[in-house]
Amino acid sequence: MNSRKDQTIISEVRDHVMGLLKDHLSEKLTYHSNGHTLYVFESATHIAEKSDIDEHSLMLLKIAALFHDVGYIRSYDEHEKHSAAMAAEFLAFKGLEKEDIETICNAILATAIPQKPGDVVSAILCDADLMHLSAIDYFDKTTPIMREWANIGKARLTEPEFLKTSLAFFNAHRYHTSYGREILAPLKESNRQRIIEKLMSKGNET
Repeated sequence: MNSRKDQTIISEVRDHVMGLLKDHLSEKLTYHSNGHTLYVFESATHIAEKSDIDEHSLMLLKIAALFHDVGYIRSYDEHEKHSAAMAAEFLAFKGLEKEDIETICNAILATAIPQKPGDVVSAILCDADLMHLSAIDYFDKTTPIMREWANIGKARLTEPEFLKTSLAFFNAHRYHTSYGREILAPLKESNRQRIIEKLMSKGNET
């Protein structure tokens, strides 16, 4: 694909996905919203700029980022499989090559926890999906997660319980790209220490 065609399909995917999320995503999902999708899209683009990735792979990455959570409109559990299926259907209709569709779908599937990226597109998308772990406003970003879990009946956690769950997740998680390991990981460690401090201030052992 040339650059103009790349931008056209990315624009079409963005309009398609944003429309689906706007019209069909449950209001109970306060974190996995269209805002989160755009955050991951921008994060993936940022990491790609700091990584060794060709223009064609960048196009596939951007499409995967836009589609990665659209499956939530069908199911909360295993939403990645639904996202990949919806991406495959739309992209086949748009005439993308089978190999490119497979790359996009594999990247989406790789974001399932525990993440298992198999190529650079998957690795960047995985790091972008969890880039909020390294954000300065990490705690502001996680409040909607607590609310979402309560809304859907997944878990009703007190703040200390959520902090303990978050700490376990931080301890198990690793970034996959060089940018993630060199830049994001130290920022994530700062947030991990802030979680520990919050737990200790509430009289909880870590």
